[in-house]
Amino acid sequence: MALMTTPAQDAYYQYSDGMKLLSETLVEREQLLRELEHLAKAPQGKSSAEIIPRFNVVRAQLLLFDLSVIAEKIDMLVIQINTYADQCGQPRVEITPPEL
Repeated sequence: MALMTTPAQDAYYQYSDGMKLLSETLVEREQLLRELEHLAKAPQGKSSAEIIPRFNVVRAQLLLFDLSVIAEKIDMLVIQINTYADQCGQPRVEITPPEL
């Protein structure tokens, strides 16, 4: 006999899974941001006489592309999570702009 769930229970499970995935995605985003920051700050000259650091443009472009894909994934997850939140009475996820 199969275990039956109510629509509210199913929505809660989907909400919970979405929150876990969002958390993992935010950690991945943070790692990419740190790598990009490290790339920008790391001097890559051949000797100490070279003051101007060389910037790995190809790696930076890949990181920026990965960040844009993750940003779209985060947006999609927030929409899905909020849909399930409304269905199961859980708190919605709010996106706040970063402080400059």
